[in-house]
Formats: sequence, structure tokens, C-alpha cells
Amino acid sequence: MADTQELTAEQKTGLNQGFMKFFAKPFETKYEDKFVESEFWEAVEGFKAHGKELGLPEDPIEYMKKKGSFPNYEAVRDYLKAGPPAFAREGWVSEFVGETVDTKELIGRCEYLAGPKFLGDERVVVLDFWATWCGSCIEAAPVISDWAEKQTGKVAVVGINNDAIFGPDKPHDLEKVKTAVEAKKDVMRYTIVVDSDHQAKNDIFMKAGFMGVPCMVVVVDNKVTFVGDFEAKAFQDALDAAIEVTARPKEE
Repeated sequence: MADTQELTAEQKTGLNQGFMKFFAKPFETKYEDKFVESEFWEAVEGFKAHGKELGLPEDPIEYMKKKGSFPNYEAVRDYLKAGPPAFAREGWVSEFVGETVDTKELIGRCEYLAGPKFLGDERVVVLDFWATWCGSCIEAAPVISDWAEKQTGKVAVVGINNDAIFGPDKPHDLEKVKTAVEAKKDVMRYTIVVDSDHQAKNDIFMKAGFMGVPCMVVVVDNKVTFVGDFEAKAFQDALDAAIEVTARPKEE
């Protein structure tokens, strides 16, 4: 392993692209009983040939092994065969849907950073769990901002920052978050708070079961109606349904 040469930036990119081409994409829907062993080993040969085209003197799995991704092709096979986690599969619905969330109390425990102050008057609240290191979260921000501004008075959108969203609870680097929010103030134009005591993370995010960010949680009249991916059609459907609710009298 010590003799494995360092890759150039171009080779690293090519290796990642090769993994997507030969493994990730072809097998993304072929897991469990749909997995075909022979197809996988054909993909392995294609991946090896790809490595030679990149100018790698060794089997490309050696470079993946070096960076701690997969120790061998059997590990790649087992990973693909297991398929994605439940929350990433089509048709997944969080068990947290239907649970009660006191959004006013929840946001009140967070530290306000930017955007409109959350008063808790809106019947529909969209919680956006995000982290400063999450590129997808930043990319989603302008779309979320545009939508939030169109629904002013009907819907409150609150971005809940927690950079330790996937790890153990630890003190927040508030200056880092403030700097990130200030740099993106033109695209993050909704309420931004920091999950000060990790209550939102532990009581909402972890229980909701969607282990990805951004994680969107739609709450209507303090009842969770959706948990999941920002880009999912189900998210837009949940938003449309939530807007319809605001047109009807609130049930006591």
C-alpha cells in the first residue's frame, strides 16, 4: 500500500466518475433480490479498464482502499447489494409524520441569527435542517427563499443550523455560522436560527429518520405532514396541500 502512487487531481476526478459510471448508477435500483452477481463482476472489469485509461499502474480498488472507501471488490458488491437506507428508497414515509411539534417552543429555544423573526403565527411552518458544510443546503437556499417570500403571511420557513447534525452534540461555532450566513444573505432570505441546545436535532431530526441534509420538515397546525428531501416531488405535494389548509378555517 505504501507504494501506491499519489493520484493527480484529474485522476481522482476520473476515479470518482468511474465508480459512478460502473457501480453507483447501474446498480442504484438493482439491490437485494434484483442484484445480479455476474453483472457486478462485468462492471468490475470495466472499472479496471477505466483505471488503465486514467494511467493508474495498479488496480483502481487499491486507491479506494487507500482512502478508506472499500478494501476490496467484495465490499463494493456487498454495499451495492444491500441497497440504499430505507429513507433513500422510493415511497419512504417517515414514521414521524402525524407527530405533534410545538414549533413556537422549539424555535424559541434556538438562537436567532438572520431573516424575519419567527413569531409562531403562521399555521404552516417549514423546518429546513442544514449545515454550513453542506453544499446542497446552500444550493437549495435561493429556491427556498423565493418560495418563502411568495407565501409570506401563510407559511414560515425556518432554517435550523446544526453543523454537528450527524455527530455527537458539541458546542456550536457561532462565529463560523454567522460568517456563512452573512456571506449568503442574498440567497438565504428566510429565518435562520442555530440549534443552541441540540433539541431540534435530537427531538425532531433524529426521530424523523431522514439522515440527510437539507432535511425538510413540514408542520401544519403543529402536526408533521412531511419529512424528507428538498428535491422530492412528495415535498412539493406536501407544500401544496399545506397551502390549501391555510385557506380553510382552523379546526379546534
